[in-house]
Amino acid sequence: MSSNPANFTVKSKARIDGRGTLEAGMSIGGKYRMLAPFEVVMEPMTFISVTNTPVQEMNYENRNRIRSTLQSASMLFSIKNKIPIAGDLSMLMSNLQFFPLDTTVAALRDFKDSLVVKKNWLASDSVYIVTKCDSLNPETSDIFIFDVLTDFSECVDNVSYLVKNSSGSDTVVSYVDTLVKIPLPEPKSLHVVTNSGVHAGQVREAGFITYSSPLSKERVKLMTDPGQPYMAPRFFLKGSNGKRVYLTTGDYLDINSSVTFSLSSTGMSDPAPNEIVVKYPNGGESLDKDSPIMIKWKTYGSVSKVDLAYFAGGKPNVDIDDGWTDITTEISNVDSFSWTPSSTTGIGAIMSSSKKDSVRIRVKSSDGKTRDMSGWFFSLFVKSSSIDPENNSNQIIFKGLTEE
Repeated sequence: MSSNPANFTVKSKARIDGRGTLEAGMSIGGKYRMLAPFEVVMEPMTFISVTNTPVQEMNYENRNRIRSTLQSASMLFSIKNKIPIAGDLSMLMSNLQFFPLDTTVAALRDFKDSLVVKKNWLASDSVYIVTKCDSLNPETSDIFIFDVLTDFSECVDNVSYLVKNSSGSDTVVSYVDTLVKIPLPEPKSLHVVTNSGVHAGQVREAGFITYSSPLSKERVKLMTDPGQPYMAPRFFLKGSNGKRVYLTTGDYLDINSSVTFSLSSTGMSDPAPNEIVVKYPNGGESLDKDSPIMIKWKTYGSVSKVDLAYFAGGKPNVDIDDGWTDITTEISNVDSFSWTPSSTTGIGAIMSSSKKDSVRIRVKSSDGKTRDMSGWFFSLFVKSSSIDPENNSNQIIFKGLTEE
């Protein structure tokens, strides 16, 4: 029942059998009880499960082997439907545990309203969907993507990226992808008459099908991304086409599924390479050069020592050291480092040029075999002090300067 809507609205009527009279000043009272199962005429309806399933993050070694040796992938389903209504079931996946019902304007508005309550969004915020990666490219787009993507290369075309517009700024807050859409078969037959133990409109013989759906490499990559995604089923029921059907507590939907990966034997026995993923700053931030910044990254595998560097201006090559300036070297890898930019060679020189608006961080293993850099540029600013002429000479005002 966890797949059902949270609430049903049942418009029911009751009739009291019997004959009698009412006299002045007298009244009549009573109560009745409605018990499921019950008979309904159902209109087409779409709903998402009130519960979702967190998916455990895949071990990075398995993730690497699947990605590097994948030839093809598919999902196989066997579906037995003992519900008196057919339809389809879509398996949705997202980085958040909140899912919009669909992509209509009304559904997105309802989705936003739910996050006003659950995530303290502003009532004036709005949500729209982007499905083309070209529209999210930080080189040409003002949409901030790095709360969801660590790098633009992770973007997958035709996945729905939900963008929040708040106070004039646009930020990708989640993605929602339909991994697979499964048909729910019509029951083979219904009971046509009511007799002992059964009711007219109740399922007599369940419908059954097997169904196979391919999975693209892009979908497999999305499924195996680092982090914990969430999955939820979205049901579409066709309705009873004006006919009465009978719902019982014995109705059920049985779905068995399996995923098949076809992998190349080449590389399967090789150890997974180490990975480093820069988390912060990862692009779009504006940071004070004189304040400590906690650089954060995530290590997969075993990297004992790392070197940190920055690049200012132009398009850096993460694999070539030219243009990178060391922040620190040969430090123990604890996935973070506190950095005050002004303490590093060369930062003062770039603050008077446009280079201060195009800075990236690189984290690499000290042996040089594993490395990653910020997904996009961030900027640095400097605070200066000035005298408040309307108060006194001892009053200091700090201003953020971003002069060219």
